[in-house]
Amino acid sequence: MGESTNEELNYLPAGTSGVNFGWPFMEGLEQRKNGGMYEFTPPIYQFAHPSWIAIIAGFVYHGEKIPKMKGALLFGDMAGKLSLLGRDGITILKISESGNILTSFAEGPDGELYSLSRTGGIKRIDPV
Repeated sequence: MGESTNEELNYLPAGTSGVNFGWPFMEGLEQRKNGGMYEFTPPIYQFAHPSWIAIIAGFVYHGEKIPKMKGALLFGDMAGKLSLLGRDGITILKISESGNILTSFAEGPDGELYSLSRTGGIKRIDPV
């Protein structure tokens, strides 16, 4: 999540520690403040405001119901957008724009994913 100009997705492999994502000197790939800059790990993707509001990272899809999603990262924002970041780390696929106030994601024991929102409850991500 960014502050004033960008929202960003960062990646931290399991078991990794001590990674610097640049805060508070960087927001996405843009320098916010001078001084204190050290080597930092850039985001895997960034989005400009106001098109995204408080990005919420979800889970990598490991379910069976939607084969095209396998290995992609589900994410969204508080405005209710649901999108996928492809395995290539470049492709963004918009899958829904509910308008619900998205708060979190969950993964079921079968690998299927759920969105949780303040206004729409809990919904399983299903193929259409």
